[in-house]
Amino acid sequence: MAIPEIDPMIPSQFASADAIPSPSPPLQPEEEEEPRNDTHADNQALKAHHILKPESNRSASPHKVHHHAEHPAGGYTTTNGNTTTNGNMLNRITQLTTQHPLLSTLLLAQLICSGVPVALFLGGVVVSAGVAAAIFAALAMLVLGPVLVVTVVLGLGLWGWGWVLFWGGRIAMRVFRGEELGVALGVGVRG
Repeated sequence: MAIPEIDPMIPSQFASADAIPSPSPPLQPEEEEEPRNDTHADNQALKAHHILKPESNRSASPHKVHHHAEHPAGGYTTTNGNTTTNGNMLNRITQLTTQHPLLSTLLLAQLICSGVPVALFLGGVVVSAGVAAAIFAALAMLVLGPVLVVTVVLGLGLWGWGWVLFWGGRIAMRVFRGEELGVALGVGVRG
């Protein structure tokens, strides 16, 4: 049986995630051909990356082999054939590191070597910002403190003089209307 050539670098040969696969008709037995050595190695590589299914399950659609979808509770749902496994992000990271050891060790080395200086820089930024805020607050209080003292005194003076004028005007109006000064002040007897 001849195995169709699938080039993993051409995405148009694979079904999209939205496509609903139609059931494929069973394959008719054909003459068995001896696989060529060069395509046999390619087919083994494609099987290792889950692009081709094993020989026993050729009638199933090759586009439904491996699928990842986000799980509603967090993590991912991985579907391989008929088995579905739910895992959290740690399981996904572990799976990726075991599947791609060169990439994962490169990222780990970069994180170790570059992460420490970046963390020290960010720590310095936070400390510098705190010191700058404290210095700014102290210098601002050298200006704002006296200003607040003066404005509080002015506010109290305005409030006090407002009451003095109110009561003084009230007494002046009573005296102007003809009441005696003692009665106008509220200390005398009304007659």
